[in-house]
Amino acid sequence: MNLSITILLKKTDLVPQKTFMWVFFTLQASVLQGVASVLQGVASVLQGVASVLQGVASALQGVASVLQGVASVLQGVASVLQGVASVLQGVASVLQGVASALQGVASVLQGVASVLQGVASVLQGVASVLQGVASVLQGVASVLQGVASVLQGVASVLQGVASVLQGVASVLQGVASVLQGVASVLQGVASALQGVASVLQGVASVLQGVASVLQGVASVLQGVVQLRDEPHDSVKLIKFADDTTLIGLISNNDESAYRREVDRLVSWCSGNNLELNAQKTVEMIVDFRKSTVPPPPPSLMDSPITSVESFRFLDTTITQDLKWEPTISSLIKKAQQRMYFLRQLRKAKLPAQMLVQFYTAIIESILTSSITVWFAGATVRDKQRLQRIVRSAEEVIGRSLPSLQDLSFGQKLSPTLTDSDRLVPTLFRFIKHHILDMYFSSPAWCSALGLAQDPVER
Repeated sequence: MNLSITILLKKTDLVPQKTFMWVFFTLQASVLQGVASVLQGVASVLQGVASVLQGVASALQGVASVLQGVASVLQGVASVLQGVASVLQGVASVLQGVASALQGVASVLQGVASVLQGVASVLQGVASVLQGVASVLQGVASVLQGVASVLQGVASVLQGVASVLQGVASVLQGVASVLQGVASVLQGVASALQGVASVLQGVASVLQGVASVLQGVASVLQGVVQLRDEPHDSVKLIKFADDTTLIGLISNNDESAYRREVDRLVSWCSGNNLELNAQKTVEMIVDFRKSTVPPPPPSLMDSPITSVESFRFLDTTITQDLKWEPTISSLIKKAQQRMYFLRQLRKAKLPAQMLVQFYTAIIESILTSSITVWFAGATVRDKQRLQRIVRSAEEVIGRSLPSLQDLSFGQKLSPTLTDSDRLVPTLFRFIKHHILDMYFSSPAWCSALGLAQDPVER
């Protein structure tokens, strides 16, 4: 049986964002598309309402303009009536002056008549004639007095008409003021409706934007579902933040499923505005066969992928031979750097309980990083190197501390798991299932290693 495993580590960058956060499928893409459709419908309704409100506002502004025009016409009519009243008052004043003049003439004529009567007494001969003339003059004076009375009556009537016209003008001015107030109110209502229409249009734009975002998310989810729902049994995709790891099990030198999955990943990223960085993409082949011919590396966008002997997966170094010496050496180096601070705290005479808490939080957390993955496969020498760090800490603190053996198999780790604690076991469960278990189930392999074929005995 020819078995090998290829691990492809791929980092993707979202354009224009730098990181594409992994979405676990708690929402179905169809639900998001339905929500987007509803939001677009609501946005359309709000735009229709906004258009109606704008039409009502325009109509109210037109009514306000008509009322302002009517008010202006009424003010013009009132001004004309006031002018006519002024003219009639002037005519009345003239007629009163004429009446006064006629009354003066009548008085003069009566004086002349009296003089003539005096002369008549002297001149009896002429008296009859003069008396007749005096009578005529008295009649003319009476007529003039009557005309003066008539003119005074006409003046009074004209003054009454002028007063009525002034009252009508005042009423028209009041009506014009009321119409102007109504026009102002209608303009205020029209402005308010326009503001409401603008707000509704803004809300509609926001809802359309949310609908577009939901449609985009739905498209991404559909693409991811398509990418994840139909994988080959020998290929597994692990996604964390902007890092993507593709694992493929190659049996009998058949790389078709693995290559096809790489091509689907590239096509999906290209169709969803994701940019693959070929320079940061590496391929590592795990192959325990004695004589092997490495397969040609796949290419991304006409750029060949670099083949490496190890790579870091969530701060854990994975090598081709699945040994953990690089990871353990890195953890020991970090822990030794932090031991300096523990010694300084001891010199400051910090209580032992606080030193234990510092060790647990700062040093032990480093030593136990992904311990459930690598501890069982670590060599005795590496375990002793790790345990020396624990013993050094015991000497500094003056208390016994849990050994790494206890922490690994006694389940004394903190209940709060890191992302590495969650995702790294997933990767190695796949490796164990597809490689180690399949190798160890082979009688020829067990015989070569001197192992019992019964799993219980092994």
